[in-house]
Amino acid sequence: MIFLPVIAKGAEIFIIKYCFTKWQLYYWRVMKTTTLLLTLVAGAAFAGEPVSAPATSAPATTLGEWFVGGTYTDFEGNADMYALQIGLDLGTQFLGFDTAVYLEAGMYEDSTADVLIPGTIGGSPPTLIPGQDLEVNPFTVNLKLERPLVGPLNLYMSGGVGFATWDLTGGVEDDGASFYAQASAGVLYNLCERLELFAGGRLAYLEETSNEEIGWEFGGRINF
Repeated sequence: MIFLPVIAKGAEIFIIKYCFTKWQLYYWRVMKTTTLLLTLVAGAAFAGEPVSAPATSAPATTLGEWFVGGTYTDFEGNADMYALQIGLDLGTQFLGFDTAVYLEAGMYEDSTADVLIPGTIGGSPPTLIPGQDLEVNPFTVNLKLERPLVGPLNLYMSGGVGFATWDLTGGVEDDGASFYAQASAGVLYNLCERLELFAGGRLAYLEETSNEEIGWEFGGRINF
């Protein structure tokens, strides 16, 4: 009978340890299952959300390349015009045409110009004087439009306004400066990325003497 208390005490310790171990195991299993369920739920919730790409700012509009060039124009066999150009591609389009602006300075002399001299006395009508020697030095600001045709071949059109100094000799001696305008159109061939050649027609107008010149132009440009 003396061992009964000892046995009872041992049984009590065994039961407590057994129950505590079982409770720990049950708690661990519950926590593991709960964690797994929460992970699955969170994954399903975020799976359908779109991933936003990092915001990027649009590139700033920049101008294109600079270019220099030169032209030769034969005005109906009566005058030879030589001109230099310096310009900038604008990096924009208008009605499908690439745009550029350029300055042009030139010179030509027409030894057979038909010059219209305004009347100076009492509102007298202007007088047409043929066969005059007219020297003109035009300076213009121009807009050029260009678009591809086939392969390296492009179509171009340009027009410009400015002023010209002129000197008239022959039957009438006179000089001055007046409004000057010009326009041209033709085809352009890209020899390579930096070099282009062009040919077309050109119309020039000098206001003071009402002198018009029409001819063929040939030229080239180097792009930087």
